[in-house]
Amino acid sequence: MPGTLTELFQRAAAEHAQCAALQHKVDGEYRSITYAALARRVMRFARGLAALGVEAGDRVAIIAENRPEWAVADLATLALGAINVPLFTSLSPAQIRYILDHSGARLVIVSNASLLRTVLQATSDDVDVRVVVMDPPASLPDGAVAFDAVLELADGSPLTEEGYHAAWVQVVPDQLASIVYTSGTTGEPKGVMLTHANFVSNVRAAHEVLRFTRRDVLVSFLPLSHVLERMAAYYLALSWGACVAYSEGPRHLRDNILEVRPTMMLLVPRVYEVFQEGIEARMAKLEGLPRRLYEWSFRVGRARATALNEGRIPSLGVAVQWAVAKLLFIRKLHAAMGLDRLRYFVCGGGRAAPRDGMVHAFTGSKHPRGVRPDRKLARHIREPPEAVPNRHRRIAPEGRRGAHLRGRRDPRPGPQCHARVLPPARGHR
Repeated sequence: MPGTLTELFQRAAAEHAQCAALQHKVDGEYRSITYAALARRVMRFARGLAALGVEAGDRVAIIAENRPEWAVADLATLALGAINVPLFTSLSPAQIRYILDHSGARLVIVSNASLLRTVLQATSDDVDVRVVVMDPPASLPDGAVAFDAVLELADGSPLTEEGYHAAWVQVVPDQLASIVYTSGTTGEPKGVMLTHANFVSNVRAAHEVLRFTRRDVLVSFLPLSHVLERMAAYYLALSWGACVAYSEGPRHLRDNILEVRPTMMLLVPRVYEVFQEGIEARMAKLEGLPRRLYEWSFRVGRARATALNEGRIPSLGVAVQWAVAKLLFIRKLHAAMGLDRLRYFVCGGGRAAPRDGMVHAFTGSKHPRGVRPDRKLARHIREPPEAVPNRHRRIAPEGRRGAHLRGRRDPRPGPQCHARVLPPARGHR
């Protein structure tokens, strides 16, 4: 397993060059970008960023919807040894200003003219912040440049192709990869520092319970600024040479699933509830024999999903009943929902409600829960354990100083200890 995200991507690009890495909508149809094409675009954008003065250790903020340019900007930033600061598109100018100031980001990459105006409002008195726009308006203000223009800067960049290769090779696992900010509901947003080793450790752990190939397709729906989506439906997919298909947004998710027919989906509990409500509404209309068939299929599917989640092979009886249920009922439901190829549902970002098993019962799919590197030490959790009795922890009040854990986890603590805390990285407040 590679030690850094840059090495992970470069290895995937070499091993799966002609396979589809990304899919996105163009003129109403999904179009594919191969790993080789993505690697070339990442290299050109990295060289363009270098021409704009981006160096190792610099902070680069990305405020955009899920789209290929998000991945290009992220991978190019990491290849230079710089640090990605992802922001949600829903943030206000004041929130954006705080995060840019706190992180020290001097370059902001946005998706459209609306977000450009928001960032310009947030940085109106700061002439040192530059903005790159993926879909630029007809006229760009001073200090702003089009995304495609940055790609063209590669031709005259001081960073050659050889220099680009040398740059990403020099990135080390302990190097900071991203600063992810909390929501700020209990005070000012706090920057969570994640190294390359943090992300890669999650990828490595997920490989222990998930088995994917370059034929797998994932639908990217949650914002890439959400670290769960970024790790599990982006870096993890790249590590397998799988394909990531970008959804057009919440209103189009159902149609996009029907078009893509994914083999894996990553969702949060609330979105699972939407799936379940749809199944319940559809099944509530059934009566008589169809209703009894639905209830029987549900029981069989739940038994199969339970066995798979526990690492067991379903019994012969369950396997035979599942085959019959698929023939009579389940296959039609799968086709109607676009889930006929689905192998995995992954739920993270919160504990799934008990009735979440309904979706898995009707897909017969595995249900790995929780791939969560955010907020704390990066760690993959297949099944979150129950709370330890009589052991309670609380978040210290805002501004409280004391014997709190500070710093970063050492990913290589040595044979004599399980973990060691390093001092905070320089330059981060």
